[in-house]
Amino acid sequence: MRNTYAEIDLDAIRGNICAAKKNLDPKTRLLAVVKANAYGHGSLQVARAAIQSGASYLAVALAAEGVYLRTGGITAPILILGVSDADQMQCAVQNDLELCVASLDELKLLGKICLRENKPAKVHLKLDTGMGRIGFTNTDQFEKALKIIAESQLMTLTGLFSHLACADEHDPSYTQKQASVFQKYAQIAHAHGFMPLLHLANSAAVIQFPQLQYDMARWGISLYGYYPSQEVDRSKILLTPAMRVFSQIVYVKEIQPGSSVSYGATYTADSPRKIATIPIGYGDGYPRLLSNCGKMIVISHQKGYYAPICGRVCMDQTMIDVSDVPDVSVGCKVVVLGSYGDQQISADDIAALCNTISYEVLLSFNERVPRVYLHE
Repeated sequence: MRNTYAEIDLDAIRGNICAAKKNLDPKTRLLAVVKANAYGHGSLQVARAAIQSGASYLAVALAAEGVYLRTGGITAPILILGVSDADQMQCAVQNDLELCVASLDELKLLGKICLRENKPAKVHLKLDTGMGRIGFTNTDQFEKALKIIAESQLMTLTGLFSHLACADEHDPSYTQKQASVFQKYAQIAHAHGFMPLLHLANSAAVIQFPQLQYDMARWGISLYGYYPSQEVDRSKILLTPAMRVFSQIVYVKEIQPGSSVSYGATYTADSPRKIATIPIGYGDGYPRLLSNCGKMIVISHQKGYYAPICGRVCMDQTMIDVSDVPDVSVGCKVVVLGSYGDQQISADDIAALCNTISYEVLLSFNERVPRVYLHE
């Protein structure tokens, strides 16, 4: 195996599921979001661990992601969160995947596909309560959708849901406004004789607004051990990051004052320095924005030492200054993401340097970085 790899701790996934459930009513279902290859962690392995630890639903973004889970033996309910075209709808119906429907046109198309395939479909109507992305925004259109489902022999209203835009912020007012709109639509559905699963809470709301859990809560970024933002009260739920990325030193050299490192000569030594080369770069998903500002942890004699990045991150390699690491040599292990002893480099740390969010950092490590699973 390549000496650059990602280690996924499935016990951390299980622990994060248990942490969420402790903040929810025992009757509330938990949906584990495993779209985008489980935020880069491996959707099949994470799905299995999540179900083992109490998740009763899974969510993906595309029909193909759901089919992959079905092929892997997953029998739990799987919801496609995004809009599906005709081909994806057909695939979903054939593989018992539950569908998000956000408009009357989508619902009519799905009805035709169900008739053609002579197969049923479980529908979750999506409401746009303030996210401004997809979903019903008009009660008349919503009631027409309910009528179509009521008259259908093959479509069932399984769920009613929306997505919170600001649940990870200190100010609760926008979240409360969205919740009020959601409640209005839920009452309309109930008045028409429907009792769908209501789900509004995302990771931030599970932590900040457990009163909005309704029948099911969706556990996304926090399933992987990260908080949705810096504004979330981290004392309410203890999370454990599931991914660590490792590499090792493959080359060490001494450079003298005036010597430069990497493309563009953006780093020039002002004193004698010891530089190590690490076989990871932006071709692996390691951000080029960490050039001259990121760091790694070098392990020597079972102790971790921070080592700053020197020069620009290359496609396949990154250079770090190991002048302060004792007995450094080729073969020393390096922590690219994660912790060792008292040292830590989190996805939040990397995201702050790159002006992005932890989600993108985790997702960026691509297929060139093999995944190794602990505690399967």
